[in-house]
Amino acid sequence: MISIRLRTGTGDKEAQSVSDTMLTNTGMAIIRGKQELWEYSRIRKTRTLRIPHDPTVELDQMKPLSVGYIGISGDHRIDAYSLEITSTSIYQNVTITQWQELEQ
Repeated sequence: MISIRLRTGTGDKEAQSVSDTMLTNTGMAIIRGKQELWEYSRIRKTRTLRIPHDPTVELDQMKPLSVGYIGISGDHRIDAYSLEITSTSIYQNVTITQWQELEQ
């Protein structure tokens, strides 16, 4: 098992350490550490939307979305979706995630 100590800012602020039994070499630890720092420096926003059926939606896909009346725009990752079928319409309930950088 490898433990990773994360530091943010100019290296003077310690973030939460990561310990993972799946990390077996230094290369894997570096990749995981970079991912943790990337997520640490951003605000994660997750929402569920009900939209008309879009056959191009796939899981883990980055997709540009714009829903102006509720203030959603930009690229979002599709985390989950389900279909809602009635005799007159087809809708999707889509769970999306967007990351926004923290203001420094």
